[in-house]
Amino acid sequence: MKNKTFKFLFFILFSLLFGCKASINPNAIREELTANLEAQQVCWNNADLSCFMEYYWHSDSLKFVTKNGIAYGWQKTFENYRKAYPDKAAMGQLAFDIKEVKVLNDHEALMIGEWHLDTATGPKGGYFSLLWAKSNGKWFIILDHTS
Repeated sequence: MKNKTFKFLFFILFSLLFGCKASINPNAIREELTANLEAQQVCWNNADLSCFMEYYWHSDSLKFVTKNGIAYGWQKTFENYRKAYPDKAAMGQLAFDIKEVKVLNDHEALMIGEWHLDTATGPKGGYFSLLWAKSNGKWFIILDHTS
């Protein structure tokens, strides 16, 4: 009986250490995050700010960093966007150019890129870094630093 118990416990320990560890597929994560950013761009270019905001973590812990400081929370970020871009003309046409996606682990990744916005008042642009986190099978931006 002791031998069967030992074998069973060894099997469980081996499975926990080696068999149950999920493998990370960085390319799949990069593709998913790129698709999310492309979908966000479509939302923006359709002047659908609510759709655009679906990719941000709906939490008071969301951080959005700009030259003006740090905005905390999803609602504050949404309000800041609505104030800065009140209509389709102000929103213009957005394009992203992803420079790098660094997969940190199976539920966190860092994306760095450029943004370009063409509006009636002229072009704007800058750089961004986004910290993405996966929760309940979906990726969300938990920190956005845009300049």
